[in-house]
Amino acid sequence: LQYILGKWDFLDFTLDIQAPLLCPRPETEELVHLVAQDMMAAGNNNNNNNNNNDIMRILDIGCGTGAIGLGLATLVGPQAHVVAIDVEPLAVETSMKNAITLLGQEEVVNQQRYQAFLCSAQEFHVSSSSSSS
Repeated sequence: LQYILGKWDFLDFTLDIQAPLLCPRPETEELVHLVAQDMMAAGNNNNNNNNNNDIMRILDIGCGTGAIGLGLATLVGPQAHVVAIDVEPLAVETSMKNAITLLGQEEVVNQQRYQAFLCSAQEFHVSSSSSSS
């Protein structure tokens, strides 16, 4: 049904969906809520000792439609920055389209709250902000 409609509700927003990308399930919504709660609790604990503007980085491997990363970004708030990777070009394209629709062009492009890359987990390299790649 999701593939026929081309859209599907996830949390309190609507995602574009295309085959062969997996359709988000209700169990995934529950998982996203649990992870967001843990992230916010960890952020609150860190904020007792640090600046409350610390960025919380999320790596979404096999991003598909972007449902998990975008769900966390919206629930956790502006300090959540998502890097999404997938081996399927359509997934990168669809997740970026969903990110711009949900978060807005400014947040995605200028604030880099959601970035999607075409690569495998083995090819992905994380570098610290203080070192060059």
